[in-house]
Amino acid sequence: MTPRSHPSLYPFIRHTSGIRRLFKAANADPISFGDEALVVASSLVIFSSFFWVPLFFFRAYKFWKGMKTDSEEDKRKKRLFGCALFASLIIVIAGPHSHPKVGGWLKVRRWKLWRAWLNYVGFEVLADDSVGGNCPEKEQHFDVKKDQVIFAIVPHGLFPFPLALAALPDAANRAFGVFRPVVATATSLFPFVRTLLGFLGAV
Repeated sequence: MTPRSHPSLYPFIRHTSGIRRLFKAANADPISFGDEALVVASSLVIFSSFFWVPLFFFRAYKFWKGMKTDSEEDKRKKRLFGCALFASLIIVIAGPHSHPKVGGWLKVRRWKLWRAWLNYVGFEVLADDSVGGNCPEKEQHFDVKKDQVIFAIVPHGLFPFPLALAALPDAANRAFGVFRPVVATATSLFPFVRTLLGFLGAV
């Protein structure tokens, strides 16, 4: 399949003076079929978890309720299934696995999945070259990784994909360093999203 390419969301930036690019996804144009498939698959699994995880537990509960109890073996199987289902529910709700140390151990920031997302959205980090204003010496010594700075991350959308990509990928972090994201409480309603945010130590 021929790789699909996409134009920049903000083509005027290419012709704006005083703008310098700190980072651009290496393969943002064109997008490979593999990257696109990975993005679609992860979207279905992760971002739709708000719907399919409760549905999964509901169906599993109905299955448990309908299990036979004719013999001692049947009863034992039903008890084991019930214990496994209850333990899984506790893990999903309490999320003891969603810890920054676990995220570091799994090397979450270096997953190929995030590079695929970078390529898919054409992720770029741009900086204003005139940050020093009337103080050229400040502009000369300004370090985007060490000095105080506010990043405007756009577009936001229903899900804050640009912020997530800025926080997750190891490649993008080379532009402005590793930071700890602050997210809305509503993100805890999405099981897998909450897990990933826990890996990052989000607050």
